[in-house]
Amino acid sequence: MTSIRKLEGVYRSDAWAVDSPDLIQVIAGFNPRKQFNKIDELAEEIRGDGLLTPLWVRRDRANEEQPFILIAGERRIRALRKLFAENSEMAMRIPVIIYDVDEEEARDLAAKENLEREGFTLSEKVDLVREYQKRAFNNTEIGTKVGMSVSWVDQMTTMAGAMKAVKNAVDEGQISMEAGLIIARKTKAADQKAALDEVLKVAGGSKRKTAKAAAQVTGAARRPGKKDIVKLVQSLSQAVVNGDSVPTKDARKLVIMALNVACGEESGDTLLETCRKHLKLKEAASSEEQ
Repeated sequence: MTSIRKLEGVYRSDAWAVDSPDLIQVIAGFNPRKQFNKIDELAEEIRGDGLLTPLWVRRDRANEEQPFILIAGERRIRALRKLFAENSEMAMRIPVIIYDVDEEEARDLAAKENLEREGFTLSEKVDLVREYQKRAFNNTEIGTKVGMSVSWVDQMTTMAGAMKAVKNAVDEGQISMEAGLIIARKTKAADQKAALDEVLKVAGGSKRKTAKAAAQVTGAARRPGKKDIVKLVQSLSQAVVNGDSVPTKDARKLVIMALNVACGEESGDTLLETCRKHLKLKEAASSEEQ
């Protein structure tokens, strides 16, 4: 039988553990996560099953009493400290993963770890991006640091202009992210709550319909779905161009408008009407007419 240590892709590693959460420093304000809910419930889970997900830490070689600094797992360490405070004789091996990183790299790790967790709220994501922007990182650099796309960073930048009620509606699943983005882009802050209420009313309780409702309420165009694009393409492909040539200026206008439709900044109906005007389109004749 082949030794497991000789299998390709398998590596030996030493597991680390501490016997008290007090050996780990928690730096106030370091964690991008600000809300720590259900600590009591988590503490009871740990009491029964132990800590199943290791804490992420880095070394503090100058501190003998607290030789580690927490990178990720503040909710878990709060639950652990609650257990140890309630029972001075508590004995538990707390698994940790030690990263050899500086403070800047630790912040990036903390961001990535939190972004993988469902409880990380939209407001916290927005604040995370804004914190990087304050430190003069552009959106491309931020995306690389936190392991997300540039478009995601752009969305969080847009949602920075959304009122709390709109962000909460996204977190609670009342509206889609697209609907939240439309409200944030097209509505003044003072009018966003009223716009949100109207969107919910128009959507009739369906999250799937909230983006369309938001576009309707705010008068915004929205990125078309696949069915919308197919319908538009069919309308254009079945029409007949009536004319020998199209002026360069008009052709350029149509191309730009088509790109705007794809980006959700222009209506497909408007594009179709403009094509009819500049290309002198008419519906294709039926087989009987031909």
